[in-house]
Amino acid sequence: AQDVATCFNALSKLSYPPPRSLLTALKARALAVAGYMSSDSVGVMFFALGRLDEQPGNALLEALSLRFSQVKNRNSRNVVSVIHALGKLKLKPGEKLMGFFEARS
Repeated sequence: AQDVATCFNALSKLSYPPPRSLLTALKARALAVAGYMSSDSVGVMFFALGRLDEQPGNALLEALSLRFSQVKNRNSRNVVSVIHALGKLKLKPGEKLMGFFEARS
């Protein structure tokens, strides 16, 4: 699961846009393994999607949001990455993620 986040992070650092087919395949893989991601991986995924200006799609957004709300070892860097990416991509947090943010405030 962490490998998918690492791939997205690497792609976000390229000076040129990655092939659409690669992004589509990686998003499908991320959706399949989202339930196994650590909070660091979820934060990296959101950050990389924001850098790539890549919309995750509703299913992936909900899966990543659900996983992020479930993991216990979140740190402020992860939370900031998620908030930054949601803002950059003009996305509304899902219900699970919204509940997490409300509980933290």
